[in-house]
Amino acid sequence: NQFFIQKINNQKNARQPGFKLSIMKKIFQISLFFLGFLFATGCVDQTFDLPPVDGVDPNLEATLTIAELKSHHFSGAIENIDSIDALRNLSEVIIKGTVVADDRSGNWFRSFVIQDETGGIEITHTQADAYVFYAIGREVYVRCNGLYMSDDSGVIQLGGYTYVQNGGLRMGAITDIFKRVEPGVRVGEPTPALKTIGGLGYNDINTLVELENMQFVTADAGVTFADVVGFRTLNRTLEDCFGNQIVLRTSGFAEFAGEKTPDGNGTIKAIYSEFNGTGQLFIRELTDIQFDSTRCGQGTDPEPCTGTPPILEELEMDFQQFSDNEDIMTAGWTNQAVSSNRLWRARTFDGNTYAQATAFGDNSGEPMEAWLITPAFDFSVPKVLSFESAQAFYNHDGLSVWISFDFECDATKATWEQLNVPLAGQSDPDHAWIPSGPVELTGYSGIGVIGFRYVGQGPDAMTTSYRIDNIVVEDL
Repeated sequence: NQFFIQKINNQKNARQPGFKLSIMKKIFQISLFFLGFLFATGCVDQTFDLPPVDGVDPNLEATLTIAELKSHHFSGAIENIDSIDALRNLSEVIIKGTVVADDRSGNWFRSFVIQDETGGIEITHTQADAYVFYAIGREVYVRCNGLYMSDDSGVIQLGGYTYVQNGGLRMGAITDIFKRVEPGVRVGEPTPALKTIGGLGYNDINTLVELENMQFVTADAGVTFADVVGFRTLNRTLEDCFGNQIVLRTSGFAEFAGEKTPDGNGTIKAIYSEFNGTGQLFIRELTDIQFDSTRCGQGTDPEPCTGTPPILEELEMDFQQFSDNEDIMTAGWTNQAVSSNRLWRARTFDGNTYAQATAFGDNSGEPMEAWLITPAFDFSVPKVLSFESAQAFYNHDGLSVWISFDFECDATKATWEQLNVPLAGQSDPDHAWIPSGPVELTGYSGIGVIGFRYVGQGPDAMTTSYRIDNIVVEDL
């Protein structure tokens, strides 16, 4: 910013008398300086120790994972890593990760992002063009002793020192990055985790994700990614084919800031971030966006289920993106009414949105069966499921949870196995959320889904309202 302020000031000064003569004199003085500088340094080796293309293993070992390090951070605080009691038993605090975002394109400034199999973290520093040493796809080892950890609006970062500003303690960037971060071998960027908008959550922050069937909303299609005149960072809104939205944020200094956003539909790879709990995406290069297909609404729109669901590594669903009384329709999920025409629907109470199924108020007398089915997971890696359930106006047990390994669109044609899961029931107060606890899904193999099944019948017999919320599926 200082550079551009100076540039503007120079443009103003250029209109003042005597400025050109002054500039010519300064140019002459600067030319003499550089001639002397070149002569003085002509016999000095000015080569930098650039890492080899494929890298060299520094023979270091991580002493904890990124997630373990981040677990010692308290929101809004600044931790001196040397002062974290739980880490004092380690001879050295070292994390290892692969660079998934760097400063080459200008969408990150004086920082880069690394991730391991447990999560991601941002490294702030003062080194210009750090991508030369810490490029996307390169393993790095971070010596964390002597560093600090804080967060920027919820995004955890590592820094090098603290200072006081306006009466508050702040964290500064790492000034000796080459001492703190050792480049390793180049392994290539990790496979992005396939996600849906609703499936993105806290554990995905600072990791590489991929979303399918995405497009820019009409108002943000065919416009520049950011403001290249005023160098302002701008938000452009993305949506999936079910109307779920998320922001794509681009710096005005990114080399692609002046390019036009595509008006098609397709896949986006990006780093997931949050701003005070609101999700947002950042791309590294224009090639992270592949919107080459027809927009939703201009061809055959995808149905809620069009074959085998997308395979996710993990899932977090809190239903907050839905409006009250809206049917749950989001990419990768299946909401199916097997009998009757009632689906799982989003309901909101006291600021919390959840999924609800009920036969209450259905005077047709027809049996009701509705399934809410997750995207797929590879259960060759053991998973653990957790969620919360609640009931209201109890008169029957209408909720059950199942797993299937041959589901494709139609719940009635799949083979299901019922899971033994604690659920809200007759003995629980109305509206009280009952945690399932961790449900270990072990002993399975192959690609499978989890289904939440509601059965009931109005107008009086089986009309309990059942609710589910905060569904999480992750590696055991």
